[in-house]
Amino acid sequence: MDQRKDTGNFGERLATMMLMRSGMRIRGRQVRTPYGEIDIVAESGKELLFFEVKTRTGNRFGVPEESITKTKREHLARSVEHYRQTENLMDRPFRVHAIAIELDPATRKAKVRQIEDILAD
Repeated sequence: MDQRKDTGNFGERLATMMLMRSGMRIRGRQVRTPYGEIDIVAESGKELLFFEVKTRTGNRFGVPEESITKTKREHLARSVEHYRQTENLMDRPFRVHAIAIELDPATRKAKVRQIEDILAD
């Protein structure tokens, strides 16, 4: 497995643990659809929450959330719609957020930010 994939998987595991600690129930991780992948699907009460997780080990390429392009958001919107349809959840309220994680390899500390409603432009 390559370094980027390891970093991404670590970030998704960290985000999942944080969401569970905040009381959310995790419905799925790395959910594949014909339009792409949803990193984390969770629920809080009746609300469905979809998360795009971006993890970086440095800022050479900018902060993690900068890599969520317009095209990525479009694919994510289609993926969320497909998931809601196939799981028969169209009547449930939902939101799509991002979790940005910056890892410091020297200190092994993580800075985590949640960016809400990333599909709203």
